[in-house]
Amino acid sequence: MPRCRSGREYYRRSAATCARVAEIDRGHHHEALYWADRENRRANEIAAQISGKGSTSTR
Repeated sequence: MPRCRSGREYYRRSAATCARVAEIDRGHHHEALYWADRENRRANEIAAQISGKGSTSTR
């Protein structure tokens, strides 16, 4: 997983793309929402590491 601001932005954009797919492709709605949430969590983990708070992962 990238550990830089550009990595965080990658995951944020990826999450936004997945959220758009969820609205457009109703047959894959739940799967796309899962991936959007997963990518958002990764972006948040990177943001926390950048700010020095450590990982926010609960796994």
